[in-house]
Amino acid sequence: MSTPLRLLVLDDRPADAERWFQYLRQAGFELDGRSVRTESEYLASLDPVPDLILAAHPQRQLSVLSALQRLRERGIEIPFFLLAREVDEDLAAAALQQGAAGYLLEERLASLAPVLTQVLEQKRLREGGVHPVQAEAEHAELLEQVRAGRARAQVLSQQLMEAQEAERRHLARELHDEIGQALTAVKINLQALERSAGDKIVLPRLDESVAIVDRALQQVRNLSLDLRPSLLDDLGLVAALRWYLDRQAQRAGFAAEFVADPPGIRAPAHLETTCFRVAQEALTNVVRHAHAKRVCVGLRQEGSELHLTVRDDGIGFEVPAARQRAARGGSLGLLGMQERVLLIRGRIEIHSALGNGTEIHVHLPLTSALERRSRRRNP
Repeated sequence: MSTPLRLLVLDDRPADAERWFQYLRQAGFELDGRSVRTESEYLASLDPVPDLILAAHPQRQLSVLSALQRLRERGIEIPFFLLAREVDEDLAAAALQQGAAGYLLEERLASLAPVLTQVLEQKRLREGGVHPVQAEAEHAELLEQVRAGRARAQVLSQQLMEAQEAERRHLARELHDEIGQALTAVKINLQALERSAGDKIVLPRLDESVAIVDRALQQVRNLSLDLRPSLLDDLGLVAALRWYLDRQAQRAGFAAEFVADPPGIRAPAHLETTCFRVAQEALTNVVRHAHAKRVCVGLRQEGSELHLTVRDDGIGFEVPAARQRAARGGSLGLLGMQERVLLIRGRIEIHSALGNGTEIHVHLPLTSALERRSRRRNP
């Protein structure tokens, strides 16, 4: 029988800690797990020394960096993983510098098990007498493989989203140009028959047919606009956002406000698409869930960043609970927004509370890291 993994979880939310235990057991780990909240509980749990520590961020009682400091003070060297509920690049860099073995966003919990397996294998090699230089070289190789895998996954995700947008654009044009025009021709022919028909039995059926074609035309137009509004390609992000906000306001009956500073903001096409899709998902959520009376959308340029804000006065929601549902696959919209923003090295902040509305703030770099590297290579 294999020895259970002695796992210590530092998290002041017991339900989250239990979810991590459950996930790792389902992934095949045999656990001897314990969850702690306070510094005194944490220190007491270091004897005997656990095999692995998972620490949530943010913590109300003991910070991740303080927990790492306590390990160093006691000369304890064990894998320490940070699971962040929100993106915090500064904290991640500081934690890795202080000895953390890894940093993962909570919504990407599915990648935890394979990463832990690699880290524990390196720990086993070191404890089994493998030469430190060899172990370090193998560890560096594994880290490079992980980085390369993440880079490939990001490139593939970006290519997939670009392919989706290209397909959306194609389908939208086909719906508008081909099916829309065909239905318009059918409607014109039916109306001509109405004018020339004298049969009282036939006329009601013609009227009904014209009405059916009208509804079909409207549905085709809506599908075409939802797939890819031509405004985004023809007139740019500002016009597309203003149109979409007004459209959703008419559908849901809320008061809408849109502000762009400067009014003629333009950005690279991929960034405008990302910004529009995030706003589209946010406004769709407002219509479905918020019961808002007023919605404000803002777009402004600050230096080398484009800032998008979507704010409503609706019923709000609990952000941690929504992130947990997203991690379990229950909120693909939230995951989609985060994934789109992260792929172009942006940041997304979601602030909400029950009864106090919601504000989504997105920071998007106007110059991508790839473009910066290209300019450095080709001055």
